[in-house]
Amino acid sequence: LPAVARAQFFVSDICLPCEIASLSAAATPARLESPSREDARWFLQYLFRKEDFREGQWETIERCLRGLDSIVLLPTGAGKSIAFQLAALLLPGRCIVVDPIISLIDDQIDNLNRFGIDRCIGITHRMKTDERDLVLRAFQSGHYLFCYVAPERFQTVRFREALRTLSTQMPISLIVIDEAHCVSEWGHDFRTAYLNLGRITREYCASQGAIPPLVALTGTASKIVLKDVQRELGIESLDAVITPKTFDREEMFFTVVPCRSAEKRARVLGLLERLPTIFNLDRRAFFRPAGSQTHAGLVFCPHVGGSYGVVEYAKELKRSLQTRVEIYSGEPPEFWDTAAWEAKKREVTRDFKRNRFSVLVCTKAFGMGIDKPNIRYTIHIGLPSSIEAFYQEAGRAGRDRRPAECA
Repeated sequence: LPAVARAQFFVSDICLPCEIASLSAAATPARLESPSREDARWFLQYLFRKEDFREGQWETIERCLRGLDSIVLLPTGAGKSIAFQLAALLLPGRCIVVDPIISLIDDQIDNLNRFGIDRCIGITHRMKTDERDLVLRAFQSGHYLFCYVAPERFQTVRFREALRTLSTQMPISLIVIDEAHCVSEWGHDFRTAYLNLGRITREYCASQGAIPPLVALTGTASKIVLKDVQRELGIESLDAVITPKTFDREEMFFTVVPCRSAEKRARVLGLLERLPTIFNLDRRAFFRPAGSQTHAGLVFCPHVGGSYGVVEYAKELKRSLQTRVEIYSGEPPEFWDTAAWEAKKREVTRDFKRNRFSVLVCTKAFGMGIDKPNIRYTIHIGLPSSIEAFYQEAGRAGRDRRPAECA
């Protein structure tokens, strides 16, 4: 080529119109007597590009590799997900993860995909019957390394049969109960499908006489909830509970603004107008996307519609801030078709995580577990249902350990 010629390379995601065949060889359960922290750290750097373990991560991984059950009680943003994901990748077999809401399932699968781990699936109610059958056939053949399901999925005969087929040829490496406070009837998001979940998962995930370790993850649990979780999941060992030295989030600053209901909208706008000054930024730049330096924020509303709903607040904020403002709620807003709304929610979540806009008005359906490091503020326009719920929702902010405001 001439000296002046230049080569250009374009790297992008590609999609093939078929499944790529993956050889899933039969395997036997494995337990390590003395796992090496340095070996695991090498894989942490290689697979997840993290320099070292955070508090509680290695202890979680070590117990998983030794085949021991754990309750991991670490604050939001502590890296609980990477701990079980790395342990599952180091063990032979497949990992089953129980998550309470679809947004969490989407978030974790998206995070794994961004690390290049794409043999993951979320089996949810939004799948059509024929699509679900196709996915279950791939799942029971061992195609997926990680399978995310709601607790209700274990109550279906077809999924139990798929688990039986899978565990006959290869082990289940881990059973993970995410947001494990939901197991407790004293928790703020209790669902009856969590009752007997520990017994059912162990029964249907056993392989060749070996029961996989069960890992329960939560970022918030009072003493009564923790004891309830231990009892319901059958994890009674004293050393099974992994906790940090402190739950303090020093990077988070809290403000309480008492006001009448009719004043709330004006107060929220006042708080938002004050934020650029707090962060020492120009107002026009503060609410604009800026890649990883975006000052993202969540405004939590109690409802979808009405005066205090996400729809009305998003309109007001878009008009006042002169920037893109999106909404997120579990239930579709008025005049939205359910299928269209599910697609819209996925698009909004993807764009928010990729910093294509900075302000999201949402209900608590977006609250748990969403992994976005640069959320700089949260605003609740009303009281959450409990202190635990508030801790979860406000805890979305400051996951990169930089200052965050919570009002």
